[in-house]
Amino acid sequence: MRPSAALALLGAAVTAALLAQHTISVAVLALVLLGVCLRAPRARRWPYLVGTGISALALFVVTPFVETIGSHPLWTGPIVPVLGQLDVTREELSSALFQA
Repeated sequence: MRPSAALALLGAAVTAALLAQHTISVAVLALVLLGVCLRAPRARRWPYLVGTGISALALFVVTPFVETIGSHPLWTGPIVPVLGQLDVTREELSSALFQA
């Protein structure tokens, strides 16, 4: 594949991810990109998979604590002076899954 064609496909994937409104569409896009990544040689693909996995996990864990959305708390934590009350809601978990 020519580099310009690959760049155009990657740009289309980025645009689709940024315009996505539903978690399932982002999941399908992630699975397609995972399939493309798995075609690479094993020695070259593991850094990408590990880096993506670590950053997605960190985003999923941190997002509910820094967002303040929703009204259905699953966990109510302590009050931190700078951040306020730490709580985790269903809506925050849904948003974290979408972003991760």
